[in-house]
Amino acid sequence: MVRGTFIAVNDIIKRDDFNNDNYIDISYTDSHSSRLLINMRNLSKGFSHSVSESVGYLTYPNALAIGHLNNDTYKDIALTNYYTDYLTICFGSGDGKFERKKHLTTNRLRYSRSIALADINHDLVDDIIVSNSDHNTISVFINRGDGNFHDEKLSYLLTDFSPEHIVLGDLDDDDEVDIVISFEFGNKLIISFGNGLGYFSETNHLYLEDSSDILAIELSDLNSDHHSDILIVQREPYTLTIVYGCSDRSFHREKIFSIRKSVSMAWLDIQFINEDH
Repeated sequence: MVRGTFIAVNDIIKRDDFNNDNYIDISYTDSHSSRLLINMRNLSKGFSHSVSESVGYLTYPNALAIGHLNNDTYKDIALTNYYTDYLTICFGSGDGKFERKKHLTTNRLRYSRSIALADINHDLVDDIIVSNSDHNTISVFINRGDGNFHDEKLSYLLTDFSPEHIVLGDLDDDDEVDIVISFEFGNKLIISFGNGLGYFSETNHLYLEDSSDILAIELSDLNSDHHSDILIVQREPYTLTIVYGCSDRSFHREKIFSIRKSVSMAWLDIQFINEDH
């Protein structure tokens, strides 16, 4: 364990309370040094110190997800490693530290771009979902409930493009986890519907008005109709688009705004801002 101040080349930022003090901490990866970094927050000093965990030599961790992956109440982190064929799980100890690591290995995990956690099979414990860019597949690891996992389940994407970003939610109101996938190139989204057993099928293809690449996607109910909607950020021109969802697996698009200037938008987050909820 190393503590101090770190300068990182980070690929993604996540926030959560890792030490149970009711303050939000910030976690991110330093891909170049293959480390997981957490900035711990306290009331008096803001983000006062960093915690650094080695993920492994030349692993190049590039995506992370936070959830409960064993049978305690502490937050755990799962990471994809771009240059290895395994993902890393860091089990939290409730004080901002991670006392134990576990690796899940498969030949398909090299060049993975995105990872997400959700309870796929309704057993009240998070499972792991990973997009595999090199094989055009989605891997699902069903949790046994104690931090160990069943064998990998694969869903094949019938496309020539590599999956880039994934987000999870219930998109057809059947209480099963579905997945939205964007791709490394192009303006297409795939929505694949889950069966509750770890597989995704019956895909919908959505093509956006602008032909530019997709930088980020996120899910939220934006019009208070109790259906999940999709937010998409595209590059050049930088455009924010909302795809509104309906319970019958249909969607309709609406462009919110476009920025013609040369800017960089890499992340997308959704929060209540004006307390009107």
